Amino acid sequence: MGDIKRRCIGCMKEIENVQVCPYCGYNEKTPISKDYLAPRTLLNDRYLIGKPLRYNGEGVTYIAYDLVVDSVVEVREYFPDKLCTRSDDGSQDLVIISGFEAQFKALLIDFAELNEGLIKMRTLTSIEQTYEVFEANNTVYAIKEHVQGVTFAQFLTENAGELDWEETYALFEPLLKNISAMHAYQILHRGISPDTIRVTKRRELKLCDFCISSARNVKTEISAQIFMGYAAPEQFSSSVYQGTWTDVYAISAVLYRALTGSRPPEVSNRGYMENIIPPSILNRSVPSAASDAILKGLSHLTENRTKTVGVLLSELSAAEENIQIKIEEREPSEKKKPKRYGLLALLITSGILVVVGTIIVIFALSGNGGESSSSSDDSSLNSSLSSSDLSDDSSNDSSSSSSSSSELSVSGTTYAMPKLVDQMYESVKNNSSYKGMIVVEPEYVYNDNVDKGKIFEQSVEENSLISANTTVKVKVSKGTRYPTIPSYAGMKKDAYLSLLGDRGIPHTVVSEESEDVEPGYVISVNPQPGSTIDLEGSTSVEVVVSR
Repeated sequence: MGDIKRRCIGCMKEIENVQVCPYCGYNEKTPISKDYLAPRTLLNDRYLIGKPLRYNGEGVTYIAYDLVVDSVVEVREYFPDKLCTRSDDGSQDLVIISGFEAQFKALLIDFAELNEGLIKMRTLTSIEQTYEVFEANNTVYAIKEHVQGVTFAQFLTENAGELDWEETYALFEPLLKNISAMHAYQILHRGISPDTIRVTKRRELKLCDFCISSARNVKTEISAQIFMGYAAPEQFSSSVYQGTWTDVYAISAVLYRALTGSRPPEVSNRGYMENIIPPSILNRSVPSAASDAILKGLSHLTENRTKTVGVLLSELSAAEENIQIKIEEREPSEKKKPKRYGLLALLITSGILVVVGTIIVIFALSGNGGESSSSSDDSSLNSSLSSSDLSDDSSNDSSSSSSSSSELSVSGTTYAMPKLVDQMYESVKNNSSYKGMIVVEPEYVYNDNVDKGKIFEQSVEENSLISANTTVKVKVSKGTRYPTIPSYAGMKKDAYLSLLGDRGIPHTVVSEESEDVEPGYVISVNPQPGSTIDLEGSTSVEVVVSR
């Protein structure tokens, strides 16, 4: 258990009495709003509260430490800020705003029932675990699993923005089975998106961040959390009934994003038109049957949409089984992984006569499509196309040619410029799918707002038409120019030097005799931990180590 006063409220690891955590870099003096539970509050005589992690209209999630089982957990607090406030008398109780008592109570019951239902699903390993529900501070709390890993959105960014069919199916099959079982418990998520799915260290998916229905619908008593491009049309209407098909829409949208690098168009941009470019056109590794299943899951009208995740999974499984059979039937010389191309590369092929009419369609798809403006990590390739624009004549069979009196010879290979911004440069450099398409020239620049190693600017505009081996200049973040010197408390020399190296901090090492510090451990650091250093200056950190 250790001393609760020595646990970092940022990561809940046990540390010495220092201001800056040597593990996560959290500064103990970081201000936290009085609206949240005070750090180191002991909840239910068991859960040590840390910093707030996430907030939406339903409430707030804190990192916490379970003192009974000695493990990091998350605490979800029902706290709809439109209906209540935090007491300022030191009790930390919630105070209901006058006139909203009935709404507060009704949604509190919804919150408790949802999380009590989630407790019953402890056997579903792809669903975030819920351990306990209890009342305190005039509200209700749910104790949840602290899932180690990254969001699926981050995972895609680290993997060139999109995945092939085989990898996507392998990742999502267990999750889809668990969601289907979850629906059998009469529980809907309504917020499935790349931001609410996490990828664990074992490369497994977990669905997290469950909320009551009022938090995932517009025009309700509390602030809505809507994931644009992934939210089903019925979540924007109070008159259309929701059900398992609501989650079918969201998971189909996530699959679309994973396979194409582009999220589907927002509901408001689609109207009632089923105008989504098939995944099989944007990614040649996707079987046509799987592409059709995803599009059916994305149907605007609920009567046309796949009703259950189980049916969606069976259609995807059939596509996977079919492609495996085809692979087994091929000659060994033909067993090659399908190449993945951008939209333009699929329609324009080296050395093939292409009709002028096809060229016009290509430029319409690449240059005139409307781009969704509400997401920074997805650049949608889906424009306001009519369904006729995506007829069977413009399929993903790049070897077929159209009959026309006007023909144009296209020499060389042409590509659509991929999005490099927000990707890690090392991932781009090592991405074999870019070979022959682009030559990337990096420029390393300090940027306080972008993680070290991430690309934040590219010289060639995304989706523009490029030829083979086009040179693209990118700016790569060197991280902050003024990093904070970390604490050395209780650290061996090599561990501390590695910590400095991760932050790019220059340093020298001096050995001294010490009666108080074991050999190999850091005695002192100059300048002091918590201070900043200019990486462009001549100053380095002196690390004194016991010998």
